[in-house]
Amino acid sequence: MADKTIPPSHVKQSPSTTKRKPKSKSTTPNTNDFLCKKLHKSPVFQQIQIANSKNKASPKILCFIMSHSKATTKINAVLKTWGRKCDKLLIASNETDSRIGAVKMNSEASYLGLWNKLNETMTYIWNEFGADQFEWVLKADDDTFVIMENLKEYLSSLPSTRMSSQPSIHGRRFSSPKYKHLERDEYFTNPQNVDFGKRFYAKMDRNAPVIYNHGGSAYVMNMGYVQKFVEVMHGPDTVHGTPAEDMAHGVVMAYHDLWPTNTRDELGRERFHPKDPQLMYNMPEDKFRLFNDNHQPTGGLSVGVDCCSEKSITFHHIKPSNMIALERVFYTCRGL
Repeated sequence: MADKTIPPSHVKQSPSTTKRKPKSKSTTPNTNDFLCKKLHKSPVFQQIQIANSKNKASPKILCFIMSHSKATTKINAVLKTWGRKCDKLLIASNETDSRIGAVKMNSEASYLGLWNKLNETMTYIWNEFGADQFEWVLKADDDTFVIMENLKEYLSSLPSTRMSSQPSIHGRRFSSPKYKHLERDEYFTNPQNVDFGKRFYAKMDRNAPVIYNHGGSAYVMNMGYVQKFVEVMHGPDTVHGTPAEDMAHGVVMAYHDLWPTNTRDELGRERFHPKDPQLMYNMPEDKFRLFNDNHQPTGGLSVGVDCCSEKSITFHHIKPSNMIALERVFYTCRGL
């Protein structure tokens, strides 16, 4: 019987004269193939385009994410996708971890602590970096997906500079109850906020809607705005306690005559989105009614081809696996 023992790897073997058959290609589509097919079938993915990223004059952006130490899967998804395109990425967390750029903030690591965490993080950024290193600061959640090329193209089209005489903030404008409805524990019945509440109502129309930037859709601020925000948060005319971060932000800065910018494109389509692309394109009726109510003072909500700008910038409520998938759909499938 012939010896079929396989010789050790360090023994030199004679070259075989037998021609090897080429490996047959599998007909089973891999993940990328499946996603690329999805791209071509989905109207919303076809509609959204990626800006040319070779613009050397693009603005410098510091990105910060509101997160916590137990959200490692989400953070890793950000680091593998859009986060690596920031000029600097800062994770506002409850623990410091230099490997991922996480800095400990002393605020409560929960939804109720986000307003205080925002204040603490913005103060940290201003004190640490000032006005010289970055032109813009992007605030996002750990489940927000950002198309950085489109953000940079949008910012490049604006006249604002890092220390513009006019502070500016850009994101998805939402509206909520009227200012008169702020007489509740999170706001002006809170003993810490009573005096500010009196000054607020003396200045603001109680029947006007609260206009603010939706936090999950992300928003971007020039450094003049960051400076003004920090000054306001350390002054007497702000709210304390545990209000919703994004709405409290809008309430306080409105008192100081700073309002969210209209970021719709020339066709009236939104650039910053509170949900994933397909849901924004084809939103069920029950969700549409809720979101539409929150958009009436800012132009109403649209679905279908009018849902999203071709140069959309952000999408929210994206799971880590879907964040990787969006990266592939927007870039790999297009050879970018």
